Parts: sequence; C-alpha cells; structure tokens
Amino acid sequence: KLGTGGLVRAYSDAANAVINNSSLLLFELKKNISIAIDLKNLNRFEHFLKTYSFNFTKDFKDCKAILHIKLN
Repeated sequence: KLGTGGLVRAYSDAANAVINNSSLLLFELKKNISIAIDLKNLNRFEHFLKTYSFNFTKDFKDCKAILHIKLN
C-alpha cells in the first residue's frame, strides 16, 4: 500500500510522464453560419463558396437550399 506521500509521487510521476510525452495541437476557433437561399440561386452560391475554398454542406427544406458554412 502507498501512503499519502507515495500516492502524491505516483500521481506526480504519471502526470509528468504524460506532459513530457505530449505535444501541442493548433486550435482554431470556427464559427458556423447557415443561410437559406432560393434553389434558382444555389449554383451561383456553390460556385462562389468553392472558388474561395469555403467548407460547407447543404440541406433542402421548403423549396429552399440551406447552406451550412464553416468560417475560420
């Protein structure tokens, strides 16, 4: 059995090992927007979004296209 001091050392050693063997990752805050457009304008909007490399998905509802766009 470990006493209080032994437990503290064991947890400290484990935490230090994890920290020493880890690396930092780049974190980007992204915002999501959704817009509803008439179907007749869908091709124009899609062309614009693809031209400028926007990441987006689309759904269809009530004769509208719903574009979900991820912004940096």
